[in-house]
Formats: sequence, structure tokens, C-alpha cells
Amino acid sequence: MTHRRFQTGLLQCSVEWRTSGDFRHATARPEQPCQSRLPEPGSHRHRPLLHSLHWLPVRQQVTYKLAVLTHKVRIIAIPTYLSELVQTRAPPRALRSSDAPMLVVPRIHTELASRAYSVAAPSTWNSLPAEIRLCENILTFKRHLKTQLFKLT
Repeated sequence: MTHRRFQTGLLQCSVEWRTSGDFRHATARPEQPCQSRLPEPGSHRHRPLLHSLHWLPVRQQVTYKLAVLTHKVRIIAIPTYLSELVQTRAPPRALRSSDAPMLVVPRIHTELASRAYSVAAPSTWNSLPAEIRLCENILTFKRHLKTQLFKLT
């Protein structure tokens, strides 16, 4: 019921949280129209709000979730159907960059194929800095990744 009430408040674009206690109680104020509170398409007026709430923009959220899932697949190898899609690249000779693991990005022929996990995960993983890719602990990895993505916004 609380979740439904929260969704209703979001749809009406006006949710007022009571700060005097439990955050589960939300009351909606429908007197303000939705369109007056939404930013113009293509505008960046929402960025200060996202930054103050420590939220990433949608594109960085997708990158974050994909990188975290890839990290879990590499470290734990679970789920197995995803771990079979990701292969670690073995360089032909020893290089300084070979300390940080990189993944094989398969060749694709269509734009739609670039959205597949087997292509998107390695390309996202390889785009991360080496110090992030070398993190073994998931909490450390998440913290460094989120900091890096905040720097890019």
C-alpha cells in the first residue's frame, strides 16, 4: 500500500514527505500541474538536483549496473549463463596494461547486437580505469565506480 501511494504521488508530480517520523507516509498535493515541474527536453536543469541527491543520470546508472553485474560475474562466476558470455583477454606478451584484466569484445555486424550482454559488458568493463577493474572487493568496486561516473557527469 505504501508503494502504491508513493507511485501515485510520483504520477501527480508532487509528493510531500513528512520528516517528523516514518518516511513511508507520503501525501500527494495535486494542485500543481506536472508540466510546470518537469524540465524541458534536452535541458540540464535536473543535474544539480541529481548531484545533491547523489543520483547518477540514467546513462551512468545503466553503466553502473552493467559494470557491477560484470564484476560479480568475473569474481563469483554466478550466474553461469552470463559467465559463459564473458571471456578474459590474454595479451600475446607481457605489458603494463595486462595487470588490469580486460575482456574480449566480440565483433558485431548490427547496432542491435551492440546491446547484447556479451558485447555491452566487455566494452563497458574495458572502458573503466585500471584501478577500478583491479578492485576485488565489491563494496570498494562500487564506491570507486560511482565516484568515477560522478566525475564524468
